[in-house]
Amino acid sequence: MEDFDRNLRRLKLWAKFSTVLIALYVICATTFAVTGFTILGSANSPTQNLLEIYGLSAVANAIVFYISAFAVGMWIYRAHDNLTLFGLTGLEFTPGWSVGWFFVPFANLVKPYEAMRELWGRSLGDRLHAAALLPLWWGCFLVGGIAMTIGGLADRQSGDLTLILGLTGVGSILRAASAVLLAIIIRKVTTEQASMEGIGAAFD
Repeated sequence: MEDFDRNLRRLKLWAKFSTVLIALYVICATTFAVTGFTILGSANSPTQNLLEIYGLSAVANAIVFYISAFAVGMWIYRAHDNLTLFGLTGLEFTPGWSVGWFFVPFANLVKPYEAMRELWGRSLGDRLHAAALLPLWWGCFLVGGIAMTIGGLADRQSGDLTLILGLTGVGSILRAASAVLLAIIIRKVTTEQASMEGIGAAFD
């Protein structure tokens, strides 16, 4: 229990850090998207200030995304490690692979979601009253990423401003939505793991 208590304290710290970074990311992603849509609506004559804001928001969006991803990865690792420390058996994912699958091509389309679903289910036991939250989070994350990737490819190949700004804008909004949903998941799982009653229910 001492290891679990220590890990739980670290989990709470990473949960708070992740939540703050997620909020910052949502601001950056929304600014990036809104600025892009504003440029689209400016009849191909955007002001220099608007273009500068768009460029800065793009850089900030990328930087905050990766910093947030690191913090969330640390939270995921700690949360999965708690399941092991509390003696749960039959787990499909180790703490390391619950994060590692994000970096495996093609498998990262499915495995991270399955790891999060296991984390959610084993932390909350049978109380999966908000289970729809998980596919919605993952769907927004994947579709948003695909839209932004296609927008980036269009930027290098066709140079179609409408296509580029439209896809990256929609992708950013979807990624911001997935970030909000992820913050809710983090808060819920952390709260449940911090409650001995909630954790106990997971393996009754």
